[in-house]
Amino acid sequence: MTPHLKGLTIHLRGTLETVTGVALVQGRDSDGNPVYTGKTELWWEEEATVYRSGQRIWVDYDGNEWCDSEVEWRECDSACE
Repeated sequence: MTPHLKGLTIHLRGTLETVTGVALVQGRDSDGNPVYTGKTELWWEEEATVYRSGQRIWVDYDGNEWCDSEVEWRECDSACE
């Protein structure tokens, strides 16, 4: 069973999550701003699903967001991915 939008063939990718992380710094520029290494250490133990008005938020493959009341679970067909 996979999550889909109710009554549509739109397959949902997963839930929207927040994750805390630390952007690594390698120094500062001439204005005193951080110069980043391009890497971030994520603190996965702090991962949390996003809820709005008490409903879990889902994301489709185009990045659109949907709430629990718009989701139904059903068998995946060839149009899923």
